[in-house]
Amino acid sequence: MQRLKPEYTTRAVTLIAVGAVLLAAHRAAHWWFSRFVLTNKRLMLIEGVLTRRVAMMPLLRVTDMSYFQSPTGRVLDFGTFHLESAGWRGPLRRIADLPHPNELYLRIVEELYEPAAVEARLGASVAGAVQEALYGPPLVNYDGWLAVEVADEDGPVAVSPGRRFALYPARSYRVTITIAPFPAGGISEPLVVTGGVTDNRVRFEVEIDSDHAALRRTAAALPAWHDRASSTEFTLGPFSEDDRLSGSPWLWVRVAQGRRTLQSIELEADLVPGDGERG
Repeated sequence: MQRLKPEYTTRAVTLIAVGAVLLAAHRAAHWWFSRFVLTNKRLMLIEGVLTRRVAMMPLLRVTDMSYFQSPTGRVLDFGTFHLESAGWRGPLRRIADLPHPNELYLRIVEELYEPAAVEARLGASVAGAVQEALYGPPLVNYDGWLAVEVADEDGPVAVSPGRRFALYPARSYRVTITIAPFPAGGISEPLVVTGGVTDNRVRFEVEIDSDHAALRRTAAALPAWHDRASSTEFTLGPFSEDDRLSGSPWLWVRVAQGRRTLQSIELEADLVPGDGERG
């Protein structure tokens, strides 16, 4: 018996190994690009790597259905479906290696026997998605207070019961905004959010708006908790003639969650000539 030369043996082993790798890659690609689609009217199987093949079966034609999981399938969570249909033959009679077979089986059964429940659930999901797209994520419940304090270079600034305070354009001011489960001093208003979800941490956005552009401040994030206070601070002034302050400017301190304004506190500034030096 004539033996193969070593170089031929090496080439044969290499060819077999390359062929096995290519076959495994093809099967993996075939599984990766295949899609099993369930709609309210039909089942569809889309297969192929270089070429595509689409098979379809009306959902009403399905008379019986089962799935099988091997020990490997139970570990990796995939299974093979067997569909029975009167007078129907095609690739959809056996569908191999579908992921999450138990969940898929229950969904198909629900679509077959309780389509109204599926439509109601999907309708609620779509409505929720539209609501979130228009107004942001769901609100987070909160029961507390919003407080605003004004201070200048020398300390707290008096705010009248009518929520007016003296504003010297040459001075610098700090507007401190506090969200707390209790009245935190200064001017306080209840801040209550209901009908949303419950979370330990609530993310608010606070901003200062005004009828004068020089007094406006863009929104800043202010995380809040149900058991302690949290604050943020905005700086106003000093102002120049280019800021064009005149009359009695209004300031609105606004608190929002996900683009929805929840509470606001309104202040009016009385412009006072000079630098407000205290003697």
